[in-house]
Amino acid sequence: MFSVVHFEKEDCVECVPTSWIDGDKCYWPLGDAKSRIRNRSIPDTERWSKYRIRRLGKDYPDYGTARKYCKRAEDTSNLESEDESRRRKRPHRLISENEAADEWSDEDEPTMAAQTDIPSLPKPTKQIPTSTDSNEKSTTELLQQVLAKLDKLENDMKIFKRQFRTETEDQQVDDLLPAGQKLDKPCEMDDFEKGLDEESRRKLINSLASLQGGNDAGVICRTLMRALMTNNLMSHYSGTGQKGKLAFIGKPIYRIITSAARKASGKTLAFHDIRSEMLEVLRNAPNKPGGANYVKKHQQKARQTVVTDEADEADSDN
Repeated sequence: MFSVVHFEKEDCVECVPTSWIDGDKCYWPLGDAKSRIRNRSIPDTERWSKYRIRRLGKDYPDYGTARKYCKRAEDTSNLESEDESRRRKRPHRLISENEAADEWSDEDEPTMAAQTDIPSLPKPTKQIPTSTDSNEKSTTELLQQVLAKLDKLENDMKIFKRQFRTETEDQQVDDLLPAGQKLDKPCEMDDFEKGLDEESRRKLINSLASLQGGNDAGVICRTLMRALMTNNLMSHYSGTGQKGKLAFIGKPIYRIITSAARKASGKTLAFHDIRSEMLEVLRNAPNKPGGANYVKKHQQKARQTVVTDEADEADSDN
């Protein structure tokens, strides 16, 4: 339903959706009033302006009918009568004639007598949607710029992921090690580090980071260190070279593993947590298969077994 109303303070008439009327006041949109009226948009009671009005005539079922009576309201407040005797000072339309012209066909447009003797009145309410239109346009442009930047960021991330997957798939850790074997001796470690350039370091970090994800520093560090070094090699190192061992902290391999662990965890692991877990791996390495203590224990067991077997043979001969 539509109603014809007279905006009292502004001395303007317009047809509006009946749902915009609240008692003796009417909501008015911030911008694009013409299309909002035609579409009977739901009023935004928080943002729209509210003006005192007087309803003219009755409610009308469609927009076209309401427009015709709105034109009549420019000459008389008695919309239901053909009597023109109650003419009054002609108010302006809230929506200008230029804006409304495209809404009428030639056969529907009522003919109005020209009244050149009546001066043009100011249209204060017309300024409200105009100024707001500018603000809405600025907001829309800003939103479009933000969305465009987000789209570009998303595309950049897709490109990065494709490159990362390609690099890690094409270059496995074994492919980057000498003869495809884990480093087993300190001299092998030194030679390997000397041969690393910036590109090979980057590839090694990416390959190591692809081995293990998550945020468990212990699991990540064990996986990365054991992918590069044997327990025998790690048995020769401690954090800063305690107990006659070689210092591991500060070596190029130490920095590479630290960077790979950070990347594998999405940079959620702290540096001190990574260092602590790497030192724990070094402490346990001698007792793991291939480690110095592990080998010694098995050698001792093997000798004891030989001695026992020899003693058993001697007893049997006697």
